[in-house]
Amino acid sequence: MMRTKWLCIFIVLILSGCFSRNEIDALGFVIAVGIDQREDEYVVSTQIANVDALAKDDWVGGKSFLTYQSSGQSVLQAFHQLNEVVPNPIFLSHVKILVLSEEFAKNGMRSILDLFNRYAKAPRNLYIVVSPNAEEMIEANIKSKELPAVSLFNQLNLIIGRTNFHEFLTYNTSESMMIPTITIKDNTFQLRDMAIFKNDKLIGFFNLNETRGVSWVKGNIKNAIFVTDCPEQTQNVEKITMETTGSKSEVTVEKQGNEFIFHIKVSEKALISEFTCSNNEKNAKIIQKLEKWKEEKIQSEINQALQKAKEMKADVFGFGEIVHQSFPSEWMELKNKWEDQFTDIKVKIDVNSKIQYLK
Repeated sequence: MMRTKWLCIFIVLILSGCFSRNEIDALGFVIAVGIDQREDEYVVSTQIANVDALAKDDWVGGKSFLTYQSSGQSVLQAFHQLNEVVPNPIFLSHVKILVLSEEFAKNGMRSILDLFNRYAKAPRNLYIVVSPNAEEMIEANIKSKELPAVSLFNQLNLIIGRTNFHEFLTYNTSESMMIPTITIKDNTFQLRDMAIFKNDKLIGFFNLNETRGVSWVKGNIKNAIFVTDCPEQTQNVEKITMETTGSKSEVTVEKQGNEFIFHIKVSEKALISEFTCSNNEKNAKIIQKLEKWKEEKIQSEINQALQKAKEMKADVFGFGEIVHQSFPSEWMELKNKWEDQFTDIKVKIDVNSKIQYLK
């Protein structure tokens, strides 16, 4: 499938008259870029599709892609140095993944965003991820039938909180951004935490529970798993597993004196996907207990996220924009000091959970 897709791209370029077959072979189709910062030096790593191997369906030894590195005193210089190490002109219109090392991200990513936006004409739907070592991610020959960058791109399509290039360029600066942190484990890509950015700098991380707390507030949880003990269990192995089938949220704000009070309403629907209780009893009373337990669990995750966000002075929820929409005149005075105001806001949370049916 992936091989066919890339061959189609090459055929379209040939038929459009943009390039001949020989010219296609002479291009370096960059599918992933990594940026590392090491002391006063920037290192750019590229993953480039191996056209010949793709055409021959030759996947032995990781021949479907090639990697190249260059360095410089600035990101732009490091990119220019690529021309000295890559044998073919690089072609950036099919970049899928931009990997930023944690060290680089802490010092700000404006340089790479500006470069990709002004010069590289990179696709707006490429995903940005953070990793302890960007070069290692670019060179990783993971277990996959796809190019590693394509495999990661498809994996990120399923992750809540992913951020693409366009979203980072256009996001409201009163809101902090969340970007997935990816590592390699057992020769596969693994989601670790969410990197939190204020303006263009990495300021910290949210764990997966805190990330889910943000997602409940934003109403973009489509699937979540909850596991709890059976009521009056007789064995430690007795568990109930519930699966969220949908959720929605509503966030409003009111002003009392100089205080902003946010009201968060979350509605969640779920089903029981596994029930191993020895009494095998699924009556209305047990369902009500499970719904209440799940409501408390969701509220706890939201509170965890809220507490962490306040500690970091990072409005990952987009509350500032809600104030902007609801109180536009007050926002003109608040927007430049919102991160301080954000730590003092009051939040009221109401969660309603319903178990639809038993699977």
